[in-house]
Amino acid sequence: MHVPEKPVPSRRWWSLLVILAGTFMGTLDMFVVNVGILSIQQSLHSTFAQVELVIAGYTLCYAVLLITGGRLGDLYGRKRLFQLGILSFTLTSLLCGLAPNATMLIVFRLVQGCSAALMIPQVIALIQVTFAGTQRAIALGCYGATLGLASITGQIVGGLLIGSNVFDFGWRSIFFINVPVGVLTLLASIPLVREFSRRSSRHLDLLGVGILTIGLFLLAYPLIEGHDLGWPLWTFLSLLFSVPVLALFVFYEYSLTRRGGSPLVPLALFRQRNFVLGMLTALVFYSANGALFFTLALYLQFGLGFSPLVAGLTYLPMGLGFFFTSLLVPRVVSLIGGKWVLRSGAMVMGIGELWIITAVLQAGMRISQNQLLLPLLVFGLGGGMIGAPLMNVVLSDIPSQDAGAASGLLTTAVQLSSAIGVAVIGVIFFGVLGPTTPGQIASLSALPYGQAFVASVSALVALAIATLLSVSLLRSPKKGQGDTAREQVSVPSLQKVAPR
Repeated sequence: MHVPEKPVPSRRWWSLLVILAGTFMGTLDMFVVNVGILSIQQSLHSTFAQVELVIAGYTLCYAVLLITGGRLGDLYGRKRLFQLGILSFTLTSLLCGLAPNATMLIVFRLVQGCSAALMIPQVIALIQVTFAGTQRAIALGCYGATLGLASITGQIVGGLLIGSNVFDFGWRSIFFINVPVGVLTLLASIPLVREFSRRSSRHLDLLGVGILTIGLFLLAYPLIEGHDLGWPLWTFLSLLFSVPVLALFVFYEYSLTRRGGSPLVPLALFRQRNFVLGMLTALVFYSANGALFFTLALYLQFGLGFSPLVAGLTYLPMGLGFFFTSLLVPRVVSLIGGKWVLRSGAMVMGIGELWIITAVLQAGMRISQNQLLLPLLVFGLGGGMIGAPLMNVVLSDIPSQDAGAASGLLTTAVQLSSAIGVAVIGVIFFGVLGPTTPGQIASLSALPYGQAFVASVSALVALAIATLLSVSLLRSPKKGQGDTAREQVSVPSLQKVAPR
């Protein structure tokens, strides 16, 4: 059995900084392009559909291939796959910035999403094997804080880069900025990040990869694109066909397991109570997060007329709240226990949502950015109390050799849940808003947008209640299983998984 060399304690934290840099870049690029839509469209003379694919293509490839990327790390080494992901991500970022037309930009963004799917699942597994006990809880808190901060600052960074127009790069600077960061991260990973696994004798389940990729594509693509396209018939057919394809994948994985093969997704994961309940909780929790991001952006930019940069800055308190509590959570867990932290987080999120509703109703069409800052901060504080501890719980009983697969599963669930939240809550938003043609939407006043936003956030309160109920069903960790029950929410061997 391969026994890794124990890393130098101080080097652990430097290695954490390195892998979190990769996490930050991969997450940031899901949001940073949003503010460059108009610039890209004008510069490349592209259609709106092409620009939409620049955004959706990255998210789609990322969501569909996360499970495969995580399993590749289990089989061939997490450091190796992290470095391969960073290298590919950096190169495709350069190519995106140099893209001569919209078609090439779409292609490079697709490959960039695949690169992120290789890179990000390895971070969770590397944290698990590098840290233990309280240090692992702190590291996971830093990971959660990084995800939250990257998702919030994406639009701000994009607005600043495009607005400053450094070297006359325009929108291309949002991709070029990844190049020096990626090169430094790759170089730093060579001495600082340790490889804790050797190449496995098992092989990648290629047929399973193919079936799962098709099934997730049929599920994810209509969820990501449906609201922009007006939910044509093919989106519903795609969602319908995804069910038998994913069922076929489960049947195939079960058969492969019985034959003694190496499945892409170890079905034994689903025998773990906390893993199953945690996945369901993540679906509910991240559905609410994704839906709030989406509806708030519509309300701020279309209803209130905020510029992309001002709208992005409005999100900042939410990100700061998430960042703060993600770092504080390990100490709070040691005082009151993990389940109480999760419950408290769901209640704080609900309070923030009710406060948002109250602020919008009271201010009406004259609401200012300042009136939204405190309720968004409260919402972010509650979200940070759930993110990192929840991921720790989900993987608490998973064996370390399956860490990558479990991380990929949960990260996929997070991405899909965000799309589901946007799809479902978007129906409520546009249903209240009424007319949905571009010309009609642009001519509406702030009042109907405020009404639609209030209706959407009211539905999110119900999701906060559902989150509270689901976290109450999670099993408390047992004492004597590696980490003390009061020390962190998880338990023994494994930790948690990504993102938000």
